[in-house]
Amino acid sequence: MEKTTIYRVYNSNKIMAYKVATTTRSEDEIMKQILPMFDGLKNLYKVYKDDQLIKIINAKQRRHGYNPKSILEVSSGTIFKDIYEMKDVLLIDRKRALELVKKSFNYRYVW
Repeated sequence: MEKTTIYRVYNSNKIMAYKVATTTRSEDEIMKQILPMFDGLKNLYKVYKDDQLIKIINAKQRRHGYNPKSILEVSSGTIFKDIYEMKDVLLIDRKRALELVKKSFNYRYVW
């Protein structure tokens, strides 16, 4: 007898929104079934397979084609692909990186 695989979807408040158990279907088939259910919703959903996180669904970003803004360092011409790369390279936290882009003339957003 095959092992039963359990998929659970939780919202941002850790409340279970959907649960499915299967022994025959693959992960791709289950994800094709789950993703349309949460299309157009603004909340953040996390999909777990046997208590292991496999996907984070942010339907709002997926629907509107969200692309993170790149950041240009004016003095050197370096372009960071997003705020997270900038904070990793400069070894600062996210809040400080956002303040630099907002208040400093040395950093600015580019598309």
